[in-house]
Amino acid sequence: QQSGVLNERYLELTEQLEQLEAEQSEIREQVEAAQARVEASRSEAAGYLVEAYIGAGAHEGMALGSADPNEAVNSQVMLEILRSDRNLAADEYAASKSDLQSRSAELESSEKELQSARERQEQVVAELESSVARQEELLASTNDELDAALEAERQRREAEAAARAEQAAR
Repeated sequence: QQSGVLNERYLELTEQLEQLEAEQSEIREQVEAAQARVEASRSEAAGYLVEAYIGAGAHEGMALGSADPNEAVNSQVMLEILRSDRNLAADEYAASKSDLQSRSAELESSEKELQSARERQEQVVAELESSVARQEELLASTNDELDAALEAERQRREAEAAARAEQAAR
């Protein structure tokens, strides 16, 4: 009965391990996707930094030094769009980095939970093996006792039969 209970627990843990491994695989994929988003937003932000470094002040000079008012307004609008894009890229980078950290923490937690489940399963296997060993030991001991009792009964019957035969011979 104990072995049956342990075997059932082992099967439950095996199913739980399979589920945790599937979840961990999904989380790994999410971490990889988050890393890709971080790299993409980092590249985009780096591109804006390079652009800002190379053309530092060139756009603002165009807007201020332009003789044509339409050109000045258009330049100012372009500058606002670029600033907005840069801010958006920075926000995306921060969000994707935060998402990556969150998913990485989730993966680490999942790995700990999976390891804990594996340890519980190993413990159940050890208990099951110990239980089986005790049962085999008990069975062997019982079989030895039974063999000894059968042998004693056989000898008793033979002695009784020999005693009857001797008494009949007298």
